[in-house]
Amino acid sequence: IRDDRAFIFFHSFYYYPVVFYLKVNSVTAGKFAAPGTYVEAMYDRSIYASTAFSMIEVSQYSASTNPLSKPKN
Repeated sequence: IRDDRAFIFFHSFYYYPVVFYLKVNSVTAGKFAAPGTYVEAMYDRSIYASTAFSMIEVSQYSASTNPLSKPKN
């Protein structure tokens, strides 16, 4: 990740769909507009996809409500 971009490289997506999850940290709570995503093949720009922008809401962090947090032993 570099500022407002993430570069993700993988072999091929011709035979199966590919889903990526990007974990980010926020320092400010509130509602924000997340820009759309644009992807393209590295050597064949005729292969591409894009998404519309979306709204995200950042709320105060709580380990008890975080689905990604692991229980402590």
